[in-house]
Amino acid sequence: MTSAAGSLVSTAGGTIKTAGAQVGGVLEGSTGQALTGAVSGILNPVAGIGQANGGTAGGNGGGNLVANVSRSVGGVTSGVAAAGGTLGGQIAGAPVPGGAAGLVGGAVQGVSGNLGTVGAGITAGMGNAGSIANPAGITVGSTAGGVAGLGGTVGNLGAAVASAGASTPLAPATSALGGAVSSAGSVVTTVGGTAAAATNGGVLQPVTQALNTVVNGAAAATPLNNQNGGLLGGAVSGTDGKGGLLGTGLLGKKK
Repeated sequence: MTSAAGSLVSTAGGTIKTAGAQVGGVLEGSTGQALTGAVSGILNPVAGIGQANGGTAGGNGGGNLVANVSRSVGGVTSGVAAAGGTLGGQIAGAPVPGGAAGLVGGAVQGVSGNLGTVGAGITAGMGNAGSIANPAGITVGSTAGGVAGLGGTVGNLGAAVASAGASTPLAPATSALGGAVSSAGSVVTTVGGTAAAATNGGVLQPVTQALNTVVNGAAAATPLNNQNGGLLGGAVSGTDGKGGLLGTGLLGKKK
C-alpha cells in the first residue's frame, strides 16, 4: 500500500515538474515576454497611485492627486490596449483555415489601438491637471477621437465579413451582415468626430472650461510633492504656503 502511495506521489511530482518546465519555457519565449510585459504595463500604474512618481515611465506622477490618479488610469488603459494588441497579433497569426483568425485578430488589434488613443488622451489631459489650462478638453477630445477610431474599426470589420463570405454560398448573408456592421461603424465614427469637433472651440467648450476650473482647483488642493511627503502630508497639514485639503488649502490660509 505504501509502495503504491509512493508511486502515486512520485508520478504526480514528475507531472508537476514537467508542467512547470513547460510554463517556464513559455514565459521565457517571445510570447511569454510579451504577456508579462503587458501585465506589467497594467500593474505598474496601479501600484503608483498616491506616490510622487506615479509608477509611470520617467518617474513623473503629476505632482498632485488628480494628475496622479489620472495618469494611473491612463497607464492602465494603455496597458490593456497594449495587451490587446499583443493578443490580437497572436490570434491573427493562428493557423485557422478560412481567414477567421485574421478577421478576429485584426478586430482585436483595431479596438486595442482605439483604446490606446483614449489612454494616451487621459494621460496627456487629466494626467497634467494643475499644470495645463485645458486638461478636461484634451481628455474629452482624445476620448471622442478614440470613439471615432472605433467606428472605423467596426466599419473595417464589416467590410472584412462581407469580403470573407463573398465566394461562398453564404455570400448573401455575409454581405448583408457586413453592410449592417459597416453602417453601424459609420454612425459611431460620425458621433465620435462630431463630439471631438465640439469639444474644443465648439458647443462643448463652455462645459470643458467649467470642468477645467474644478479639476485644476482640486489638483491645487491635493499636492503630492511636498515636505511632509505623499498625499496625506500635503493634503492634511500643508507646508508649502498654500496648505492642504484639510489644513489651509480649501478651508483657509496658513497662519
